[in-house]
Amino acid sequence: MKTNTETTLIEAKKFLRDNYKKGTICPCCAQPVKMYRRPITSAMAVGLITLYREKGVELTHVEDFFKLCKELPSSIRGDFPKLRYWDIIQIVSEQDGYYKITKKGERFVKGMESVQSHVLLYNNKSYGLDGNLITINECLKNKFDLGKLLSDKL
Repeated sequence: MKTNTETTLIEAKKFLRDNYKKGTICPCCAQPVKMYRRPITSAMAVGLITLYREKGVELTHVEDFFKLCKELPSSIRGDFPKLRYWDIIQIVSEQDGYYKITKKGERFVKGMESVQSHVLLYNNKSYGLDGNLITINECLKNKFDLGKLLSDKL
């Protein structure tokens, strides 16, 4: 959509509503606009299991916790907070970096709960979950053994 002085804000908003799922450029500010479909990754699952194994459901500063886990990839630190969109973890203080695993998250780690495989994100806000129901084992994608992760030190 090319804008000009005759383009109204209502027209621009309609254009964005019609195109945000596939991705577009905002005609008003030239910023990229797209809804992303993000999966629970194996790194997120391993981070959740590791945190649960070491801290249970207690309040934890996750950045500091994962810095101490030298064997874990650094991608876990960036992806782990996204688990809040599935209600698997709860932000206690996002600014301070404190999170805790929810009851749903605890059941998920133990294999007693399934969640949808993807979250729909737009402008860092969830617009619901999408995809098939998956277990924590399916998140691990056969790269890891859940029993071993829950019992052994990484």
